[in-house]
Amino acid sequence: NYSAEELRSVMGRKTAEVRAMLPRATEEAVHRDYFVLD
Repeated sequence: NYSAEELRSVMGRKTAEVRAMLPRATEEAVHRDYFVLD
């Protein structure tokens, strides 16, 4: 999972750019097991 700051920094970028910025990048920003709506 990523912080809001990390997500804002990669929004709109291509996958290769995201992987360069966040080496631990995975396919999803938030895994469904950790996604909670209140």
